[in-house]
This record gives sequence, structure tokens and C-alpha cells, in this order.
Amino acid sequence: MISPELIEARKQYGRIKSRSKGAAKLERCLWCGKKISRFCDSHTIPRVVLENINSDGKFDYVNTIMQIPLEKTDQGMKEVTVFNLICNECDNTLFQEYENLENLKKLPTQRMLALIALKDLFYIMSKRLFEIELYKQPENRMSPAFIHRKQMVNYLDKRDFFLELDRIRNILDDESNSYELIFWDKVDYKVPVAYQGAVTVYGDMNGELVVDIYDDKASKSIKQMHLCIFPLDDCSVIFAFYNKDDTEYYQFANQLRAMDLETRLKFLGYFMFFISEDMILVKKIPHRTFFLEKTRSMFMDGYEFWTDSKEEAEFLQRKNLARFKAWKEDIFPGILTQKYAINA
Repeated sequence: MISPELIEARKQYGRIKSRSKGAAKLERCLWCGKKISRFCDSHTIPRVVLENINSDGKFDYVNTIMQIPLEKTDQGMKEVTVFNLICNECDNTLFQEYENLENLKKLPTQRMLALIALKDLFYIMSKRLFEIELYKQPENRMSPAFIHRKQMVNYLDKRDFFLELDRIRNILDDESNSYELIFWDKVDYKVPVAYQGAVTVYGDMNGELVVDIYDDKASKSIKQMHLCIFPLDDCSVIFAFYNKDDTEYYQFANQLRAMDLETRLKFLGYFMFFISEDMILVKKIPHRTFFLEKTRSMFMDGYEFWTDSKEEAEFLQRKNLARFKAWKEDIFPGILTQKYAINA
């Protein structure tokens, strides 16, 4: 039973969230520049993927399961990984090539990779614009030091958005061979989780630094890798890629390629829940309780993420790198393996 205190907290958060969304609203489509009053509800994860794992139109959103329950954990099609930054015309025409069930079952083209990277970029920008306004709200009870740190990162990410947007525009215009496909795996069962996102990989499997997430120099642009986990109608495809100019990922990419399929799937199951929070989970999966307990434990262990202290940042960096190195010893469910398949 939900307590009256939690009900009130949810109502207050809902009011803050609504104001923040309103303040974050733009006037022009971020792709074509057309002035519009109503933006499209664009899905980061293609709808054709989400439709394969929905349960009466509902999903479990890992972000809300792991954190303080100010929002309901199960969310509908119009709520999960949605951004509102482009017009309906752009959404309906721009992403057609990769939002296609049959195309998703084949090796992605360079254009498809660029479009996936573009969607990931829009989703990050949407979250940052919302967070900038959220941390401005007078009811916010977080410490001034935390808010300052988060806003500094948010504004740097906002600046980097336009740099990356220009890079993707040029790739699409030139149709250049700009992305390195690290791996592309197709399995003949349906995994119980969907994900698409740009992730910042800060450690490799040897515990070596890949990207320093605590480097807040204004001149430093944080580079990311793209990961897709798509359960389809009769199979699943899982792949990752990065821009060839982002050489930070060269060694990590080689480590992923060197794994056999089973090992790579086990690692990625651990990796995506450790590095991100935007996974969409089937509501009914094998061994669900065990899986959620392990996920919560991992989330809480790595929760202390932001700090203004150089010494604490160095400690957290060492801790996170050690966790990357020790992934084989962690007893974490192989959520992408056949054991957890929802059509096994």
C-alpha cells in the first residue's frame, strides 16, 4: 500500500516535473529549424521494437525501478525514452530506413548508424534541457554544490550537442564511412530488455581508463559509444558502434570483438545496467525477482557519481575502474542470454 507521504511526494514531483518540461520547451525543430508549437513524441527506441515486448501497452522502466519511487515503475508507450525536439514531418521521414523491422534484421548501413546516433543525441539533449530547468526549481532540496556540479555538466553537454549535431549532419550529407561497427550479433530468441543509447565508457575490461568522466575542462568534449539491444518479432539484434574519429574507443572495441558470443552477451548484460539507466524491461521475465534484486544492488553500489572534490573524484574513478575489471567475478544475471529469453 502506498503511504500518504509518498502520494504527496509524487504529486509535488509531478508539479515540478510539469513546470520543468514547460520551461524546457523549444520553439523550433532542432533538425529543420521550422517554428512549431507542437513537437512530436519521438521514441528513441523504435516503436517497432517496443511493440515486441509490451505487456498490454506497458513496460517497466529501469530508471524508475532503481530510484526513489516518485514515478510509477510501469510506463506506457508514450512515456518511455521519448523526446520532444523535432517536428512530426522530420520524425516521419528522417528515421524511416532504420525504423523498419526487416532492415533491423540486417547489418546496419552507415546511414542507419548515423540516424541511430542522431536519435541518441536528441534524447540526451532532451534530458539535459529538462534537467537544467528541474534544478532551477525553488522546491529543489539538493545541495547547492550538487546542483552547481550537475548544471555545469548539463551546460557543457548542451554545448557539445550542437557540435555533434553538425558532425552528424555532415556525415548524412556526405554519406561518408564514418562509423566503426564494433560487433553485430543476431540471436534466435527474444531478449527481455530493449535499449538504445549513447554511453560514455569510462573503463575497459583491464581496468584502464577510456573516457575521464570527471574531466570538466570546458575544452573537453566527452565522446560516446552507441549500444543497441533490439528484441524483434522472432529474434534479437545487439550491436555497438562509435565514430572512427573517437579513437578513445579503439582498445575497448577490440576487447569486445575478442569475446565469443556467450561471453559478450554476459558482459553486455552487466555493462548496460552499470553504465546507463534507460533500459526498457518486459514486465514478466524468468527469474524476475532475482534479477531486480541484483540490479538494485549494483545501482546502489555505484550511486555516488557526482562530486566537487578532486580527491573523491579520483577515489570514485578508481572504484568504477575496478568494477569494470572485476565484471567476470560479479554474480550478475546474464539477461541477454537464452536463459532469460521470453520466447524460449
